[in-house]
Amino acid sequence: MNINKVSLHGTIALLALATLNACQTISMPSDFNGVPIAAGTMAPAGLPANRVGDKYYYSNGSFNKIEKISPGRIEWINNRKRKSITISDPMAPQLYLETSTREYTKQTDASVGDLWPLTVGKSSSFTTNVKFKSKDSGKEGKFKQLWRCSVDGAERVRVLAGTFDTYRVSCTRRSRSTSNGKLFYRQTVIYHYAPEIGHHVRYESRTKGKTPYTRELIGVRPDIKFLSDKTAKNIRHTFQDALENYQNDKSASWSDKKTGVKTTTTPVQTFQKSDGKFCRNYKQIVNQGDGDRLYVGVACREGKLKWLTPRR
Repeated sequence: MNINKVSLHGTIALLALATLNACQTISMPSDFNGVPIAAGTMAPAGLPANRVGDKYYYSNGSFNKIEKISPGRIEWINNRKRKSITISDPMAPQLYLETSTREYTKQTDASVGDLWPLTVGKSSSFTTNVKFKSKDSGKEGKFKQLWRCSVDGAERVRVLAGTFDTYRVSCTRRSRSTSNGKLFYRQTVIYHYAPEIGHHVRYESRTKGKTPYTRELIGVRPDIKFLSDKTAKNIRHTFQDALENYQNDKSASWSDKKTGVKTTTTPVQTFQKSDGKFCRNYKQIVNQGDGDRLYVGVACREGKLKWLTPRR
């Protein structure tokens, strides 16, 4: 890489950069998160416009890819090839969830209109009836979840994917056995939802008696495999060229007048890992002929014109 072409003034000295190394969880220091934004500064956030093939990478080494979209229903597949199904509300409980040991099927009376468009002060309460089945024994069970979600405020947070203005949405659930009505589980989930990309950039889970869990967004990548080989190659090259050769806030672009496909990649910050490798935050716009879509993230240099999304 020609260092003279790349502005390194944005080096983030406080990042725990060693955690980007293989076999370690990627994380950000907590003091980068949660700067309050004045009420009314953010516009109401509508439901996200999802696209089939978009892939979301997280700091625990996992990813989630949109497999299919139908009215009010989104099907996902993760890095372990396990399926989940959600409604159009990205913070509502899944309708279906597969884990390593169980399958969960859920029915909910959640109303999307209660919470969306997101504005500070909105809240929603709903019930979810859950049935589960063990993959090994075939044993079945069921329980009821009582949920309450509220938009608590607006915050600016920094994660490895970048810096975002977000709505902080907290959802608390209590679970009761359908046989005796006994309360046996209580959990609070906190989402930092970024309207700019239509997805949460930070997820926190707090359960009584368990260690708190946090997952942050590393990046969002588009699916360009169904485009022609030439078009896909040009999109990839523009992305790699921008990260390899362009200064922060300078853009590399490519377009095809015949198809209307175009793309722009802009590096926004550059920093160096403890092992000497360079990483860059970027914003990538891809228009596949149906409107611009924004993709964000961090990529690290593994060789000339070889910038990759870091994984654990």
